[in-house]
Amino acid sequence: YTKLNQLAAALECVDKLLALNPGSTGGLANKASLLLKMGEVEAAVALFEQAAATDPESEHIKGMNLFAMNFLPTPAPDRMLALAKQFGECVSHKIAVRYTHWLCPRDSETVRVGVVSGDLRGHPVGYFSESLFTELAKHNIELHAFVSNHKRDALTDRLRPHFKSWTSLHNMRFSLAAKRIHDAGIHVLIDLAGHTNDNLLPVFGYKPAPVQVSWLGYSATIGMSAIDHFLCSDKCAPVGEQANFLEPLLRLSPTHLCFTPPPYAVEVAPLPAQTAKTVTFGCFNKLAKLNARVLDVWSRILAQVPKSRLLLKTAELGTEQVRNRFYAEFARRGIDRERLLLEGSSPYEDMLRRYHDVDLVLDPFPYPGGTTSVEAMWMGVPVLTLAGTTLLSRQGAALAQAAGQKAWVAKDEDDYVKKACYHAKQRAKLAKLRAGLRDQLLQSPLFDAPALAAELERTFRHLWQQSNQQWQDSHRR
Repeated sequence: YTKLNQLAAALECVDKLLALNPGSTGGLANKASLLLKMGEVEAAVALFEQAAATDPESEHIKGMNLFAMNFLPTPAPDRMLALAKQFGECVSHKIAVRYTHWLCPRDSETVRVGVVSGDLRGHPVGYFSESLFTELAKHNIELHAFVSNHKRDALTDRLRPHFKSWTSLHNMRFSLAAKRIHDAGIHVLIDLAGHTNDNLLPVFGYKPAPVQVSWLGYSATIGMSAIDHFLCSDKCAPVGEQANFLEPLLRLSPTHLCFTPPPYAVEVAPLPAQTAKTVTFGCFNKLAKLNARVLDVWSRILAQVPKSRLLLKTAELGTEQVRNRFYAEFARRGIDRERLLLEGSSPYEDMLRRYHDVDLVLDPFPYPGGTTSVEAMWMGVPVLTLAGTTLLSRQGAALAQAAGQKAWVAKDEDDYVKKACYHAKQRAKLAKLRAGLRDQLLQSPLFDAPALAAELERTFRHLWQQSNQQWQDSHRR
């Protein structure tokens, strides 16, 4: 039922299970995952913690809880760091022997880079990596994929030719998966998942490669000392952010992300407000990001911009029960349902076309958009975002700056409301920005794959050389 996006039916099944067995770890975790999908974050975190109490040795439950905590209305970095350390300790206690010698050639000009992911497909990780892997394959980088599932699509097929090898680790014991990676002689091993679905973080605990890095798929601490570096940009890692991470932060400038143009010929449409005589705000992010603070602020904006509408589009809104909950949430804030357009998912190309009816996007906080923000700007729609105080909550601001949209970054909630109302009135400026935003984006660092690929090659080579030198020094002693 969950895979069919029939969330109400899925929840009914889990509740029946929990009625029969209230202490079921799997039942509690499944219900927590469903509640998170439906946007009930605090309830989800509470259930994950209850599930963890029933099985304190499960690093998987701890990881699921860490993922959910990213969506809390108020960031809790201290709490997350403590739980992440527990996750790392739980993994470490289950590993008897770690690799201390590696098979990667020490005098090779080519750096072997291994990528561990279940998302090398039509997924945010795929969209942010396709052009980069295409470019990296042109450098002295030998790419090796280690995939955690059998999911495959057209994007997977485009990626595979750029990899020297493509190895499935699906359903493999962590120790055996680590041996497969070790035997491939990898210099630098990259985690592209963090605490998201289908991750293989415990494999990194065996240290199958001399250099291990987390990048792209997750924006908070992993909690593993076996991860040598966490790759981010200097724009989203404020001063003092290292204190929230167990892994040393490795900052790139001006960005650590590069998007791949969508493979569809969907043109930018004229500003809809010019003909509709009303402004349509939009947000295509997950419901878990739409917390009470976000709904309060968005309701203030709708109240101050007469006749304006809000289009929310995401898979979970395909469930009537979920739509009704959001209608009720806005009604409590004085916003009639006639001003809300709540839609489920649609094919990728159709989703992009839906931006034809959006004048400007309202970014959620403190968990802002990533893929959705770049897609919106690609379709000519500017994104109003709120700069936070943590690496994750500054992601929207970092994307805006990289795209040359610094004026669309608010410093606090009042400034967010003020900017939204101001831009909603500037129809001529919005129309002009819309017409040129895609070209501006294409000239920005967010689409400069050659530049970021060159920076990544230098970074990976430096990390390997540094590790190699440390290894040689230790053996001389």
